[in-house]
Amino acid sequence: MHENINHIMLYIHPPLAILGYIFIFANLTATLKYISDEQFKRHAEITGLCAWFFVLSGIVSGMVWAQVAWGSYWSWDPKETSNLLLFLSTTVYLILFYKGKKKILFFSNILSIILIFLTVFSPALWGGLH
Repeated sequence: MHENINHIMLYIHPPLAILGYIFIFANLTATLKYISDEQFKRHAEITGLCAWFFVLSGIVSGMVWAQVAWGSYWSWDPKETSNLLLFLSTTVYLILFYKGKKKILFFSNILSIILIFLTVFSPALWGGLH
């Protein structure tokens, strides 16, 4: 394994990214409960914030690792780009949540789930650095 790939970020970046994906799925469940029962509002908020935080942390830690491994913080690699779209989707979810747009939160979650699969499979579909 190339020395820059076998870096401390190998143990930081992937778990952060995976936690982001896990919290998006948890947020979908919490949002479905919240749509039918107001008492789950806090669950939807917390899982949404955690998803946002971990997706962002995955992107930032990936940028640090990319600088070490490839000499650039950002390369517009398909996986980087789809993760950026995922981050924007989780941001839109939070905006909709805080604006009280309860009925369309589900669609924002579905978009995020689709983007997770796009992110995971983008290297196989389009190649890139990953």
